[in-house]
Amino acid sequence: MCFYMYQHETFVISPMKCEVQLFIAGKIVKETMIARDYSHAREIATARFPNTTILGVTAIFDKEVQ
Repeated sequence: MCFYMYQHETFVISPMKCEVQLFIAGKIVKETMIARDYSHAREIATARFPNTTILGVTAIFDKEVQ
């Protein structure tokens, strides 16, 4: 978990699972990662694949199996 303060209030940012769609060498590739938010997911994808175009970022909500 990540904590940050804003105007003397502490907030908790819980990580989320994201799917980033990338355009690499003429193909669309989906990469799944754990990130703080959408912009963090974009940063991670850019660090992993520097010469790529990011098409979109989507949050993944897993269903619980009972």
